[in-house]
Amino acid sequence: MAVALAALADPTYARVRLTVTGAVSTEVTISRVTTGNVLIPVRNGNPAVPVSGTTELYDYEAPLNTPVTWQVSDGGTIATATTTLTVTQAWLKNPNFPSVNQVIKLGSMPSLKRSRPQGIHQVLGRRAPIVTYGTLSSKSGSMVLLTGNEDATDSMAAFLDLSGVAYLQIPNSRFSELYLALGDVDEGPLTKLQSEDSVWWTIDIVEVESPAGDLEGSPTSTYTSLKDGTIPNYTNLKTVKTSYLDVMRGSGVPVTPPNPGSF
Repeated sequence: MAVALAALADPTYARVRLTVTGAVSTEVTISRVTTGNVLIPVRNGNPAVPVSGTTELYDYEAPLNTPVTWQVSDGGTIATATTTLTVTQAWLKNPNFPSVNQVIKLGSMPSLKRSRPQGIHQVLGRRAPIVTYGTLSSKSGSMVLLTGNEDATDSMAAFLDLSGVAYLQIPNSRFSELYLALGDVDEGPLTKLQSEDSVWWTIDIVEVESPAGDLEGSPTSTYTSLKDGTIPNYTNLKTVKTSYLDVMRGSGVPVTPPNPGSF
């Protein structure tokens, strides 16, 4: 059996599940195919280690609302799969810890600028100055987010505590697919009421390269997601989940990301 790759879009968590079957090598490489046929290895996919020819992982950094192709290399054998991750909401993701990824409500589109080092030299007897200059920097500025309930506010606070670099995805926007270093954070109430749990977040941001590192954890395969489901004990777990792969997929777990609230 030749190696095969399947790609399944999961819009609930803005991710794509990649499943390799029929691998013969002890290690395979799973990559995302980008413009110009440039291959970007998927996190945990360089290498991925098949068990009985099968391995599976999630790509949380797949571009939104456009066909994307992935490739698996099994020695000298190549297989590909294509799907479209259709998402209507904006997401802020931790590239290495997907369990904290969340839907966000933008208070406004990011306000960004780019600077260029420059020297302007006025020369005697010359009307126009001589200018020396360097390379235009990456984007920097600020991002304003809103959380409209206690769960979303707590979730955002936890995200910011954990995440020094985030991945911003805004559907159908030129500000999408940005890796951002998160700097100073201003947190303020939406109103002055004592019972207010809606928060304005103003976050200093700088565009950076994709950070290194593998994925750790999954939003649908945490202990809490199992405990809060319909699985009261291990005997029942073995009945509900037919394999450990089902546990890791979080199949049947009624858990959704926190809603940022309505405004």
